[in-house]
Amino acid sequence: MPSADKSARKFRSLWTLQYAVAVAEREPETGAPTKAVCLMCRAFERDETEGAKRRKRKTKVHSFSPPWRPDNMRRHLEQQHALRWGEYKDLSAEDKRRFFPADVAISTRPRTETVETTAENSEQQVSERNAAIVETAKRSRTFLVDKYIVDVLLRGVEGADAEFNGFDMHDIDWVETDEENVDENEARYAVTIDSELEMNTCVKFVANGVSFKQAAWLYQGMMGDISSLENGQCLERRVMNLCRFACAVNFQRLKNALKGGEVWAFAVVLEFCNFAGSPFIDVRVRFEHEGEIHSVHLVGIVVLDDNMTDESMELVEAECVDVCKELRTD
Repeated sequence: MPSADKSARKFRSLWTLQYAVAVAEREPETGAPTKAVCLMCRAFERDETEGAKRRKRKTKVHSFSPPWRPDNMRRHLEQQHALRWGEYKDLSAEDKRRFFPADVAISTRPRTETVETTAENSEQQVSERNAAIVETAKRSRTFLVDKYIVDVLLRGVEGADAEFNGFDMHDIDWVETDEENVDENEARYAVTIDSELEMNTCVKFVANGVSFKQAAWLYQGMMGDISSLENGQCLERRVMNLCRFACAVNFQRLKNALKGGEVWAFAVVLEFCNFAGSPFIDVRVRFEHEGEIHSVHLVGIVVLDDNMTDESMELVEAECVDVCKELRTD
């Protein structure tokens, strides 16, 4: 007699990729899966067992139902789809999703017999969630950035095309003095990002190792089904611009920290690294602030060709000199 916990085992979403199954039917009230089908059966014919008598190929799609037994799913794959299962089981999650033709879904929606009120409630929940996401996505953020940082990093990020939408800069005259020897670099710009969520999300994608183009695809895919978004399509160049803004803000924050009288020691490490898949320029800053040592990875720039090296090094060095010039002269 099966134990109570096994008979009550819930369908786990990870099985859809692990064992190449798709949810075909659900309970109308709870949405819990009641039937799953084998995607190997749906997409391909079953393998011929070596040495076995040739029979008419089976076209019926094998299905599974509670109590859920993942060992039965695996056994079916080993016995009926041995060749393709051997290819499939060791693939990455992304490759498993690409394994099947486009018209074979890795998961399916509940059957249309779902109770109407449940569908209405579901649509209302989706609408409410979308509205909350839209409100968050439209939340802007304004930063004060020094003129020199703007000139070096952000001056080229202007235009009317879609890749420039969402950015705005205003020159603000916050130094009220008649003296002639006023440092122009202390003039500031109010830099406004229309969507802080977009910037933070795209920068995190890039920080985790994806390319600018991949980050644009990921963000567009994540937000593509959300209506009422007016920021336009997220393009590769747009992600690059967002990363430039993030670098400018980080340089400004570091400059603000180093300008204070509480900092008495600092070091800037600027080096060219060749040990990664692609060479890159790495900039790290360490400084003491109010008795605490901070180690900050300021920026990393991938070098795609040799011509970029000198230009990138000069750009980063110029920014570091501006950020640290007060302490450097001391």
